Amino acid sequence: LIWQQPLPVGDRPMAVRLSAAADGGPQLVCWHSPGGIHARRLADGRVPWSPDAAGPSSDRLFPPAGDRIVGPTWAPGVQNGRLISLAAMPSTRLLLCLDITESAEGRLLWTTPLTEDATRAIGEPVCELDGKGVPIAYACVQGALLELIAIRLTDGHLLWRRPLGLIPSQVGSETLPVPAIAEDLVIVPAADGSVWAVDRDGRLVWARDAETSSTTELPT
Repeated sequence: LIWQQPLPVGDRPMAVRLSAAADGGPQLVCWHSPGGIHARRLADGRVPWSPDAAGPSSDRLFPPAGDRIVGPTWAPGVQNGRLISLAAMPSTRLLLCLDITESAEGRLLWTTPLTEDATRAIGEPVCELDGKGVPIAYACVQGALLELIAIRLTDGHLLWRRPLGLIPSQVGSETLPVPAIAEDLVIVPAADGSVWAVDRDGRLVWARDAETSSTTELPT
C-alpha cells in the first residue's frame, strides 16, 4: 500500500481516470462521485493544489464550494491536461471542461448547456488537432440514441453530432465505445455492433457489419 486517504461521506469514487502529467505538474487520479468531480495526486494521494474554503472536500474540482448538483456527474474523460465531463445542475445538464494543468489548478474553462436531448452519459474522449491547430475532442454520448460528438476544446462549441443508432438498454459511461482516430477518419462502433468511419466534419464515409464482414462505402 503506497497511500490511503479518507474521503468525506458522499464522495465515494464511482469511476476513476488517470491523467497524464502536463505542464510540468503532477499526475492526477480523477474521479466522479454523487457530489462532483475530484482529483488527488497519484504520487501521495494529497489534494493537487492549495486547500480552500471547501475544507475536507478541497479535492473537489467541480462544482465550486457552495454550489450543488441535483443529479450525478459522469466519469470524466481526461486528455492533454483537459478534463471533460457531464453534470446535472439544478436547471440543466452541463458539458464542462476543466484545465487540470499545474498552472491552471483545475480552473473551469467552459460549460456548454445540453438541451432536453436526454444526454445522460459521456464516454472517454479522444483529442487531436484539426488542420488549423485547434484541439478537437471526439466522444460518444448516450441519450435517446448513441451519438458521436465533436467538441472544440478551446471554447466548448459543439461542432457536430452523428447518431450511431438506438441502444437496447441504458449503459454506464464506462461501457460506452471509445473512438479511434486514423488519419482523417474517426472510427467508432455503432449501437448495432457495426463499425463506422466518420470524417472530421461528421459525415459517414463507410460502415462495416461485424457479423457479415460486409462494408458499405458512402459517397463523400
